[in-house]
Amino acid sequence: MQSKRSLLIGSFDGLHLGHQFLIEEFKSESLNRSANPSVLTYQSHPLKVIKPNLLNYYIDSDEKRVARLSKEVSTIAANFEEFREMSASHFFEKLTSSYKDIKYIFMGHDSSFGCDKVSDVKTLNSLNLDLEFIPLPKYHQFDVSSTILREAIREGKLDKFYKLTRRDFSIESKVIPGKQLGRTIGYPTANLYVDPSRVRLPNGVYYGHVAIKKLVYKFVANIGLRPTVDDDEAISIEAHILDFDQDIYGKKISLRIDGKVRGIKKFNSKDDLMKQITKDVEFVRGIDV
Repeated sequence: MQSKRSLLIGSFDGLHLGHQFLIEEFKSESLNRSANPSVLTYQSHPLKVIKPNLLNYYIDSDEKRVARLSKEVSTIAANFEEFREMSASHFFEKLTSSYKDIKYIFMGHDSSFGCDKVSDVKTLNSLNLDLEFIPLPKYHQFDVSSTILREAIREGKLDKFYKLTRRDFSIESKVIPGKQLGRTIGYPTANLYVDPSRVRLPNGVYYGHVAIKKLVYKFVANIGLRPTVDDDEAISIEAHILDFDQDIYGKKISLRIDGKVRGIKKFNSKDDLMKQITKDVEFVRGIDV
């Protein structure tokens, strides 16, 4: 017997509890139909093509978003540019020509397809595509969306983020060369590349844990402005990793944010800044893991 594939299509930015519920329902309904479930997402979030200048918006990098999905279900990462100007009918014709085993298209409550944004199941099932379109139940028990998740991050509500995703908020990025000002006052920092399109926490000094070469370290990180040493509005992420002194330039690290130490403050001198950082470090050192 020829195998059958079922498909769920979406971006799934942040992979919150609503997404997780939808994927589990999708896998269950696929099993009931003896179909192999696959999620089709995009290599790059569609809004990066449609609105390329969006700032402070995306929860996950494209790499992390696809990786998260791949841990949950078989994932196809397509090029959105190939599909953006196709009607729903043309889109599914192209899809089924590439994946001839697709028989079922499952739909979330806000699904729409093609440049004509067709979302009605009855209309889709009338397109004579040899596909069956099946709506999935809405996740009423979860008051969550990617928009709500973004607001939680922008407001610094780490507990809410955990409640909506069942995971800690983390910042993953590459360590890049900085101005090495921290080293001059006794607190060298790992400076992380800041992607301006990614949603970010409010300005502040945060603490948490970072794993490097299978060892876990505490850190204190300044996220946002640096008013004592910079007059501009440049956003930075600078983490002082406690009891760590290794060269990690060019390495990608993930800062798990556990909480906030304080807000950003402009100090009268670098000496005053150093005294405050000393207090911040001692505070974090005293926090139980």
